[in-house]
Amino acid sequence: MLIRHVLLLAFLLLSVARAASAPLVVNIAGDLWTWTGAQGWQQRTHWGGNGPPVLSPDGRRVAYASVAEGSLDTSRVTGEATNIWVLDLTTWKATRLTNQPAAVSSGQGVMRSTPAWSPDGAFLAWTQRPQRALGGGRPSEAVTLVRYAVSSGTARVIRTAVPDLSGTPAPIGLLWGTAGLVMLGTAGPSTDNTSTYVLDASGRVVRRVGGAGLVSHLTHLGSSAFLGSFFDEETFYSLSGRAHVLRRPGTFERLVAVRAPGGLSVQVWWPLQGRDHTDCSLLRSGRRLHTWTCEPAVYGGPVFQDFLDLAYDIAVSPDGGQVAYAADDAIFVHDGRGPRRILDLHGRSMNGMVWGPAEFRVP
Repeated sequence: MLIRHVLLLAFLLLSVARAASAPLVVNIAGDLWTWTGAQGWQQRTHWGGNGPPVLSPDGRRVAYASVAEGSLDTSRVTGEATNIWVLDLTTWKATRLTNQPAAVSSGQGVMRSTPAWSPDGAFLAWTQRPQRALGGGRPSEAVTLVRYAVSSGTARVIRTAVPDLSGTPAPIGLLWGTAGLVMLGTAGPSTDNTSTYVLDASGRVVRRVGGAGLVSHLTHLGSSAFLGSFFDEETFYSLSGRAHVLRRPGTFERLVAVRAPGGLSVQVWWPLQGRDHTDCSLLRSGRRLHTWTCEPAVYGGPVFQDFLDLAYDIAVSPDGGQVAYAADDAIFVHDGRGPRRILDLHGRSMNGMVWGPAEFRVP
């Protein structure tokens, strides 16, 4: 019995130490940087053509799309040839999962979306399309999905039944939650008429949700998953197959640490009618500690991002003890007692921020 208690205590101490040392990962001007209170800032990539970091469910790796070597000079044009990479946050080893040629002729490469992790972390998924369709070739009629098995390193290319947004010169973004894979597609002959599709892991469409503009991150209410509307901020659409729409005046969500739901959280108030901004509030035990203006992050880096990549520049540490956020051209960390400015951006772009596993929830 004593040995069991000692082992349990050692495990808990190790978990706390790991959570305390988990790095904040930020894409600054196209490169990935990490920050910890002990080590400060460390630059982890030196390429300058990377997309936002996407944290694995266990918090140990980030996946990201990166402009292929030889293509960066022309990457300022939306939708360039890209590869998918994974960066280990312990060893700092970066592994390339796709094999884009080093020298890609203009318009001949493969464009890939920002990747998404499966809920169990065993798979990555992204969509892709050839650049040559932009040069006058026949556009794709359906979204092409890639499902990559992390353990075996094998990829399955799936031609889905989701009608491609052929008027968009880039791959379609996607989200992956317990309700399935979520992506945008056309709902009619006009590319302006978009819809949201939910797919199972094999790429089969299981339902179509709502209408145009369902472009927000996934949120949760108990065991149900919802998708917010970027153009109708007080609406959430259920992805579980139920027909009801959750509407609340002044709807808000909370970003909470998955491993420490009782720690600090961020409450995001969608803008009410007549307001042109969103407020974020830092909470502990229901008590509001700090409020600032936060907006959906719209990125203009070399890796294309569509509406499904929109989120807020907020990150919660895995132990729930700290919250990082961007405001006033700087990055701050708040521990519940007060904010600390940890970096001045000096006009540099910020292309995503993650810390520990977290999720948005509708209270």
